[in-house]
Amino acid sequence: MPKRIPALEAALAVWIAIWVLVGWLVYREVKSLAKLGGTVVLAGASLEQTATALDSVKNLPFVGGDVGRLAENARVTAHSAIVNGRQARRNVDQLAVLLWITVAATPTLPAVLWYGWLRRNAVVVG
Repeated sequence: MPKRIPALEAALAVWIAIWVLVGWLVYREVKSLAKLGGTVVLAGASLEQTATALDSVKNLPFVGGDVGRLAENARVTAHSAIVNGRQARRNVDQLAVLLWITVAATPTLPAVLWYGWLRRNAVVVG
């Protein structure tokens, strides 16, 4: 049976804990970017309200046609902003999780594999 290496095991546990924490910090910061998507959705909803208000004067003589086209352009832009803002929030959420896993796993997996190799081959350190 391989001899236990407490100092190495403790160092490995600390190494893993540090990188999981760093990954979580990256997750938290990236996740905060989802607020931008929410702001875009809110701006799109406001633009939709503006288009609705403009619709009320689109039948006026002389200016109605221009206002009607402006309202339609605002409505198309509002829809695009709402759809893209929601998609951006989902993408940021997924990216935050992916970065947490990547930041935590990249430096820890090689260390865990190396430690496993040491244990399997009964290499005694120190």
